[in-house]
Amino acid sequence: MGKSARFISVFFVACTLLFSGCSDDDTSPSESVETKEIKVGAMFSLTGDWSSLGKASQSALNIAVENINSYFASISSNIRIKLVIEDTKLDTTIALEKIKSLAAAGVRFIIGPQSSKEVAAIRGYANQNNIIVISQGSTAGTLAIPADNIFRFCPSDSLEGAAMARLMFNEGMRSIISISSMDAGNLGLQKAAEISFKSLGGFVTTSSNYNAGLTDFSSLLPVINSSVQLQISSFGKNEVGVYIAGFDEVIELFKQALSYPDLYSVKWYGSDGMVLNEKILSDTAASRFAEMTKYPCPTYGLDLSTKYKWEPIVTMINNEIGFQPDAFGLSTYDALWVVALSYLSNNGSDNFANLKKIFVQTADSYYGLTGATVLNNAGDRKFGFYDYWEIKKQNGVYNWVLTGNSN
Repeated sequence: MGKSARFISVFFVACTLLFSGCSDDDTSPSESVETKEIKVGAMFSLTGDWSSLGKASQSALNIAVENINSYFASISSNIRIKLVIEDTKLDTTIALEKIKSLAAAGVRFIIGPQSSKEVAAIRGYANQNNIIVISQGSTAGTLAIPADNIFRFCPSDSLEGAAMARLMFNEGMRSIISISSMDAGNLGLQKAAEISFKSLGGFVTTSSNYNAGLTDFSSLLPVINSSVQLQISSFGKNEVGVYIAGFDEVIELFKQALSYPDLYSVKWYGSDGMVLNEKILSDTAASRFAEMTKYPCPTYGLDLSTKYKWEPIVTMINNEIGFQPDAFGLSTYDALWVVALSYLSNNGSDNFANLKKIFVQTADSYYGLTGATVLNNAGDRKFGFYDYWEIKKQNGVYNWVLTGNSN
């Protein structure tokens, strides 16, 4: 612990290097030493569903690798990190193919994939082949398994579900209709929210869930509408809400839901799979439904006490991809630093047993853009709080607007 603990200050050194305008000459002292290249893999959805997180994660990693390598050069270390980034399209089959190709390339650490269904698909291979997977977006409680090779730099669904239940209850909801895409992450969020809402004294109706990627909701919407009407008759519109955990398919559901007045007469609540989604903003009908129903969506929140760290990085990413990253995306920056410092602490060796042990120790002592990266016994982020975003029309344009936060 002693050796890795001193690396907490590395982030500050890296920021100094980044914002003082490092040039090629800055790395000259180490040029005479043979470079030890460490490949670190990344698996994101860059062109499929939830690509907003994938693009933000890729941008964050590209900034992180420059900072890390500049820092290593400044301390005359011969270690250099090389990223190998793959597009999974949020597809489990592709994810399994990509982890195999990364393993063949000698990769020991993989940042991502971002969804629980992908993590579940590659977990067995990662465990069998000594690969450490660090997901920035997987939250399913079913994957909170001690001693495996899966780590998650975001809180699990139990924390998010409880936070959403408190939000709904505190806003006066006493009856919710619950809907979810049938994938591990969203089902986990749904279950956690339902349990927490019931524990607060609320009533829950679990509506018919749907297959991931569904685009025709003509059969499901009448079922949801009937449930909403029934609960309105018992509780009144102001105490009835709809909770939906899903991905991009929510956009199509919202468009089709405009044909049901009772559905947009109550408040809707979302999940991390849709928060800050850029695609919905370009769809006027879906955005109008979201604004009419308020539709607050949670994202793992950024600690304001670390704003001086993350604000410059957020600005850089926003300038590159055209929208601000959330804490899920920024956690990849911290993840790469923890991986790099683990290699540095292990003198560049890829001995798996030592690396895994040092990785956990380093994570427990690191404090980065997203705050303390302390892990629980299942390898998930131990602490977290949430920001809530809603879609609002401003000057004729729909945007995501921060409306609140909680822990």
